[in-house]
Amino acid sequence: MKKIIVSISLLIGIGIVGVAPALGQSSGYWVTESDIHTKQYTIVHFYNDANVQIYEEKLDGVFLNLKRKKTVQQLNAALNKVMQNWISNRELSKEDHWVAAMMK
Repeated sequence: MKKIIVSISLLIGIGIVGVAPALGQSSGYWVTESDIHTKQYTIVHFYNDANVQIYEEKLDGVFLNLKRKKTVQQLNAALNKVMQNWISNRELSKEDHWVAAMMK
């Protein structure tokens, strides 16, 4: 019985450590907005973990196909750059064009 309790406690402890985010890291997420009929633009919104929008970029003449793995990887790379810059500066310039730079 004692071995079972120790084993369960150990598994729970490992599970908690594995799920807990690293200190100082913030993942955030992105959301895209497009007109699916005209496909003339895409707006990419970036949010932090507190669901606060930290950056927005409009891509004129671009329609992002989110079914493509490469597109999602590029957006995730842009998210990482935006989050790193936002964590260090706490504000981002609208002239930076993080997403456009990743899509090249």
